[in-house]
Amino acid sequence: MISGNKNYSVHAVGCVLTLMVGCGFGYYYGLHHGQNGFIGLMIGVTAGMVAFGISMAIKTTIGKLFNAVGGGPTSHRVMRGELKKNINQANYLKRSGDYHNALKTVNLIIQIDPGYPDALLLKAQVLWEGFDNKKAAIPIIGQILMTTNKEDAVHQRALWLATDIDDSLIDLD
Repeated sequence: MISGNKNYSVHAVGCVLTLMVGCGFGYYYGLHHGQNGFIGLMIGVTAGMVAFGISMAIKTTIGKLFNAVGGGPTSHRVMRGELKKNINQANYLKRSGDYHNALKTVNLIIQIDPGYPDALLLKAQVLWEGFDNKKAAIPIIGQILMTTNKEDAVHQRALWLATDIDDSLIDLD
């Protein structure tokens, strides 16, 4: 292993295995088609290198195409882009006063992506504005504030909501 890089060792093992299979095939081909084993071995090495190159190209292509399924950075952006549509729907339901369906929608979003700050904030807003449930909204706001940067818009909106809830608590005194 070089510098603790797991991918290097996996690729090296794949390369060796592919070359061994290719060499074995070439040796067999050479012996059974009237050529000597060395020529077959050279055919095998060439075939093995070609097979390895093809397999790496296929792996790279599949990795790029299905990155969203594999959970890579692209998948996160794709998934959040799709979930944004559902957040917009939940926001519309909240603004329309349909807090029950807004909460159902946002809970489904959070089941898919539990750490999505925009969904968490929307849930806190629905709980606070629609159900006057400060006890449930405050820990969600805390989670947002702990997991986002101060410069993020969602962080700022969470601070505003926390201030709004805090002001209402002061008004009760």
